[in-house]
Amino acid sequence: MAIAGTFLTDQTSTEPSEGADALQTDPRLELLTRIVHTPTFEKAFKLQALLRFIVEQSLQNDAEEITELRIGIEVFGKGSDYSPLLDSSVRVQARQLRLKLHEYFNGVGKDERIILEIPKGSYRPIFQSLIQEAEVASPELPRVETGDAANILMQPQMSSSTTQRSPWVPWTIACVAVAIVAFLLFRSFWNGYRSVPWPLATIMDRGEVIHLVLADSAYQITATANGRSMDLGEYLRAKPRNNAAIDPIEPAEVRLAHALSGGTFTSFADVVMVNSLANVAGRYKLYLNVKSARDLDPRDLEDGNFIFSGSPSSNPWVSLYNSKLNFRETDSPSRPGEKMFLNTHPRGSEAKMYTGSSSADAVRVDYADLAVVPGLGEHGTVMIVEGLRHEATEAAARMLVDPEGSKMLEEALRSAGQKSQPAYFEALLSVRAVEGIPQVTGVVAIRTSH
Repeated sequence: MAIAGTFLTDQTSTEPSEGADALQTDPRLELLTRIVHTPTFEKAFKLQALLRFIVEQSLQNDAEEITELRIGIEVFGKGSDYSPLLDSSVRVQARQLRLKLHEYFNGVGKDERIILEIPKGSYRPIFQSLIQEAEVASPELPRVETGDAANILMQPQMSSSTTQRSPWVPWTIACVAVAIVAFLLFRSFWNGYRSVPWPLATIMDRGEVIHLVLADSAYQITATANGRSMDLGEYLRAKPRNNAAIDPIEPAEVRLAHALSGGTFTSFADVVMVNSLANVAGRYKLYLNVKSARDLDPRDLEDGNFIFSGSPSSNPWVSLYNSKLNFRETDSPSRPGEKMFLNTHPRGSEAKMYTGSSSADAVRVDYADLAVVPGLGEHGTVMIVEGLRHEATEAAARMLVDPEGSKMLEEALRSAGQKSQPAYFEALLSVRAVEGIPQVTGVVAIRTSH
């Protein structure tokens, strides 16, 4: 990965110019140095590189040339075939950078005299000085000498038209208003925090971007039509990207293949997932980044927190984490075309295979797997919500935001001898669907790790 270098030194001269000296002592550059050396940015190397690049280019009066294409190539080492239309990684990093800057200036940097912002839709930084604003907004109050206090108090009352209002009155009102607003904001944030149940809170209570990766329903349809699924490598190589090509015979099949190749489709389970998380996220809504599986890039997984919706048959990215899972989706040997969960290491009375009931049954029994595992990079946590059918995934998504669902998981952990909430775990859930309305009915088996 190419990291932007320092652009503040004139490489053609051995003597530093006055302009270079001025830049080296520029308070904006000093602010940049303080920001990138805080814990928030210390290990976020991509964000450091992006922030340095746009600030240094701006200080050289080159801000107009800071484009997404240029950032992708010069900062993140994209190839000559890089296209911002097909690769959204620069936009994702920029969005995360804005959130990190907001976190900095509301925490460690709350006393900074210069605020650095990157407006949405732009890569040009804006520096805002708070010193000048303070001077304008805080005019010197009139002084009252101690000796004159008695004379002021002894003066006769004057009519309302001639009495001068105390200069403290507007300031008192302003302070009271600020206190009320601060209290309401605090209560809103606190309620937002309290409304996120475990285990969802383990991935949301970080102040970091959460990437919610939805299933690729078009891929699932085409894989079903072809009678086989693709591994992740085939999925990435497929053209059009992320879609298996249906072998068309009839004109109707040609039209279907074209529609599936050119569109982004989702399921009702994913709609439930997005809606549920948005409703419960509270203040963390700003950190929720929703995207389709077909829009994800392998390099995106190097860092960050992810929630994957769907099993490998609908969201191939989940297969990357199979080595971390005990319950893995696979083809059912007794029911062609259907899936089951394989229990790779059964314990006690646990079954080796878990297969749902027939799709034709009015009351269906199904299974879902809910797992929280380490990310693929050095940092980040991954949550996987996968069901054998969309209904099971939907039920697990609803359980995530339900306090009763949290209690169910905690009781299962206690029964397994786990006294505290583990950092990582996996739970196989039983689901019962009546007339298309699914509900988690229990925890079949559970695994923990730290």
